[in-house]
Amino acid sequence: MMLNMIMTCNSCFCIYYDYTVMISAFSTISVHGLSLERLKTFCLVASEGSIAGAAPGNPTQQSQYSRQIKELEEGLGTRLFTREGRKWRLTPEGRKLALLTRAYFQELGSIAASDQLRELRIGAGESVMIGLLLPRYGEFKNLAADVRFSFRCMPTSNMVGGLIDGSLDFAVIRDDAVISDFGTEPLGSLDFRLVVPRILLRERMAASFELLGRVPLVMLSGDGRYVEEVQSLFRKLKVTPNIAVYVQSFPQMAEIIKSGDNCGIMPTWHAAQFSEDRFAVVTLKELQALSRKLVLAFHAKNAVMRPKLRSMAKALSGRIR
Repeated sequence: MMLNMIMTCNSCFCIYYDYTVMISAFSTISVHGLSLERLKTFCLVASEGSIAGAAPGNPTQQSQYSRQIKELEEGLGTRLFTREGRKWRLTPEGRKLALLTRAYFQELGSIAASDQLRELRIGAGESVMIGLLLPRYGEFKNLAADVRFSFRCMPTSNMVGGLIDGSLDFAVIRDDAVISDFGTEPLGSLDFRLVVPRILLRERMAASFELLGRVPLVMLSGDGRYVEEVQSLFRKLKVTPNIAVYVQSFPQMAEIIKSGDNCGIMPTWHAAQFSEDRFAVVTLKELQALSRKLVLAFHAKNAVMRPKLRSMAKALSGRIR
């Protein structure tokens, strides 16, 4: 039964070269003990004829290989090798699996060799997209002149789903949103600043967190993570914010603040656009509670099937940081 499933999946790989199908199919059968690592170990032991030959002089690696073969046999519900002393010989079922997996890895190798990364699909929230990614587009093109970039604004939950189903290659997300199937490259910290028109400071008081209870404040609407954290911060510090305007994004907030009548809490890259003669960009210790680590995330299985993704992730993260 399981070998028939493998053959069906292998046919999908050979006929369609569809990365999304590959990831979905492998996720389905991996619960039965299959994984790229176990299958690679199986092929290596089958080729060398023994565990010792597959990992000569390395007892730790030999123990790992032996465990992986056992897990593979348990998952498939059949013996793949007969043990004759130190020799491991393929059973009839083992020979079937060896034929399929070798063909499978050969097809993967062909895909990897022909993978020119013609398009890179990158997801991010609107603020990150406008403040962090799009200004660096020229640098991205210098890294990969022949690649077409597709930038997609979406909430974190949709980005996680996009990486899982293969509709995204990369996503800029918080490190606490990363799941075990993802690979990541660090992008540094997302910090926040208070932006206040200087005319409001002259008329009232020095910039402080308590100021937000007196001057008109622009706030994000909705029930996202940032909104919840800001509301929690106000409650903790016992400050009732003087909210004058609700907006849906930080770029919208920036436009309201530029009118000169409202202040706002903004990411550092958006705060940097305000001129010093008209606006005060203030670092408040209370805002450290809003800081979070950002990463460039990708699906690890997708990177196995398209090896250039991992090196591209490193290159892109180096330009973003």
